[in-house]
Amino acid sequence: MKKGFVVGKMHERRRDERHDRKLEFKVGKGGEFLKATSVNISTRGISCVVSGEVPAMNKLRVSIGLPSGGEARLLECDGVVVRSEPCEGGYSIAIYFLNIDRDGAALIKEYLESTK
Repeated sequence: MKKGFVVGKMHERRRDERHDRKLEFKVGKGGEFLKATSVNISTRGISCVVSGEVPAMNKLRVSIGLPSGGEARLLECDGVVVRSEPCEGGYSIAIYFLNIDRDGAALIKEYLESTK
């Protein structure tokens, strides 16, 4: 049986469903940080628009303040850019989270549940 879930009549290959959410956060490499705005997020990655060029296959540090009970809880992990293309406002990139732990994934799930 294929892993994933069904979207409409098509089988989605991703293991975790993406959720449309707009969050302002930062991505960094080598001490340089870029502003980012999310398009969608899952427990395995995030799609976003960044203010500068970030080529595919680059490793980044991701730092997101996820709203939780009136305060922001910080999620930090490494990720790799799996897609990068120019768009209005910068570059549209997709980041796969490399070393997110169970607590980080739970924090994302909690955030998604609280913002349905």
